Amino acid sequence: MPSTILESASAIAQIISAIGIIFLGIQLVLYQQEMRDDHDRSRRENAITFLLEWAKGLDRNVSLTRKLVEQLDTEQIKALRDLEPFEISKDMRETVAACLDRDESSLEISGTTCRVPREFVKVIKWQTISYLNLLEAVLSAWRHNIADRKMIEEQFECLINPDAHHTMLEKYRGLAQGGFKALPAIHEFYQTVLKKRMDGERHIDPGKPPLGTGGTHPRSLSQRRSGSNEKIR
Repeated sequence: MPSTILESASAIAQIISAIGIIFLGIQLVLYQQEMRDDHDRSRRENAITFLLEWAKGLDRNVSLTRKLVEQLDTEQIKALRDLEPFEISKDMRETVAACLDRDESSLEISGTTCRVPREFVKVIKWQTISYLNLLEAVLSAWRHNIADRKMIEEQFECLINPDAHHTMLEKYRGLAQGGFKALPAIHEFYQTVLKKRMDGERHIDPGKPPLGTGGTHPRSLSQRRSGSNEKIR
């Protein structure tokens, strides 16, 4: 009889122990899920924060400068990089004046071209660098998985449309001091998006006005203020 009682007690103890282990396992799984949910929520919140900073950091001048620089040829880009005056087509005169908040008469026409003086080049370069540094800050969060990658991609993939001269200033980045390595997050994002499109993973509607391109979409961010410091030269 005592042996039977001991065996019963041992069996009950084993059952209780097994239940405890199962309960502990369930708690661990729930804890891990909660941690993942908290991490995902934190990354989404970070993405929203970065998007807000992006919106605050842009203004009309910076957006127009991006539009201008995307249209410059290699020699003009080199002159901009080196802070040297350069010639532009007179058709670009209005864009240059607009991104500098100047009257078109400040750019003298000579035949089919007009000259951008050094004092204007300095402002254009500063605004170009401000744009790139702000973009690099946001995309660094994407690159290092600090912010929700999908949310960042949804908002910034439309910045890339080579047919419409939306290349994240690829030509300038390639010719600037340090080349593409100076802004690794932008370069990686740009290449990733192009590869995804070539692989047919996703079609991005080029008709959607990209953030920061100075589009006329009612949600355009081109009226925002800029506040970045120079990182590349």
